[in-house]
Amino acid sequence: MADAADALYRQFDPLRPLAADETRLYVDWQRQVGIEDVKDTLVNAFVRGGDQNVWRLFTGHRGVGKTTELLRVGQRLAEGVRGSRFFVSMLRSEQWLDLDDIRAEDVAFQVIRQLVTDLVERGEMSFKAEEVKSWGKRILEWLGKTGLEVGPTG
Repeated sequence: MADAADALYRQFDPLRPLAADETRLYVDWQRQVGIEDVKDTLVNAFVRGGDQNVWRLFTGHRGVGKTTELLRVGQRLAEGVRGSRFFVSMLRSEQWLDLDDIRAEDVAFQVIRQLVTDLVERGEMSFKAEEVKSWGKRILEWLGKTGLEVGPTG
């Protein structure tokens, strides 16, 4: 009996969000209680926002389904809504950041790293060493023209 209880417990691990297409364990709680689906609300905000930035704070304690719902929103946007497909990139902060010791520059670096990774994986961008060196050199030259000092501080 202990093995069955352990297996059941692992099925409901709050640290493992369900994948967007994993429906076997997904419970659409919003439909059960008769409230508007948060996924529809988020998708509509992005679609209706056009060129405007959209910000939404999505909160709740660990294991309530925030990541699962966001993965489903991302899947809907990537597959297309009302004739428009969206590029979706999600930073899994717990995978890449030490949440007990986090700084703004750590977040910025990891967001850029995740975005570049997603673009390369989807074949929408490639990074060849020479291109990256040239790009970095142009940025440093531009920063030099602005009067900003670039380099390590000490």
